[in-house]
Amino acid sequence: MNHNFVIPQSILQAGEPYFSGQYVMQAKRILESARINISFQKGNTERYFIISGIVNDGEQTRSKVSFKKPDKHVSSSCNCAVWSEQGHCPHTAALFYKFYLNQALKAQLGDDETGALRPELGLHGQGVHAQDYGRVVSGANKLEGSRPNSTYSSLQYLLTTRKVIHFPLAQ
Repeated sequence: MNHNFVIPQSILQAGEPYFSGQYVMQAKRILESARINISFQKGNTERYFIISGIVNDGEQTRSKVSFKKPDKHVSSSCNCAVWSEQGHCPHTAALFYKFYLNQALKAQLGDDETGALRPELGLHGQGVHAQDYGRVVSGANKLEGSRPNSTYSSLQYLLTTRKVIHFPLAQ
């Protein structure tokens, strides 16, 4: 299991003009625990992007970030108590970095959707996966990319199709 979570310096620098150092540190902790459930994302880091989702740092918040690179402008919304239009919040910072990390993973995987999944690319809270497919795993903490206290329902799963999904809950 890989518990050494490192956000590349180039990605951290991309958010420095928009988020305080304290919010960046809190965002890193949120990303380390893989507690972001993305509901929508579109665009790219070169022009414009929008990402929204639920961020859970002990309390679930609905957050959204849009970024316009030509204008060097980030706008956000969040239903947490610390969010402000000027300073944003740790949840929106985490979403901002999550989009950059998703784009980095996408670039590493390439556009070929049919190739074999490279397990070492399941980093940055993108999802967990089994080391050996076709085996029953004795616990959620035995999956690659999980944390020692993980439960099946708290994780996102990286499928062989490179899609990240949430554990399907019983209806």
